[in-house]
Amino acid sequence: MLQNLLQKIAPLKRKQLPQFLVKRALADHRRLIRLFENDGVDALVLSKIEEELDKHIRFEERILFPEIQKVATDDELSYIEKTHDDAAFEDNLVDEFWK
Repeated sequence: MLQNLLQKIAPLKRKQLPQFLVKRALADHRRLIRLFENDGVDALVLSKIEEELDKHIRFEERILFPEIQKVATDDELSYIEKTHDDAAFEDNLVDEFWK
């Protein structure tokens, strides 16, 4: 997931896209991955996931994506759209969490 993001924004990094925004997006992704990979999931971890995910989505929608749209060409935006892979969601209802 993180490597995929890096590949898609690599051409934009050479343009006018502020690097602090790229660094923040990557740091957010790493932090979320660590939270999701946490073996000791409890109410506190779930609350932190909710908080971090909400902050990250707001950052992407309100700050990062508008900046990308300012500097990316139509071809670059088309490439990002075409190569975006929606991972198939798979319920895991047998997990102990749901019992």
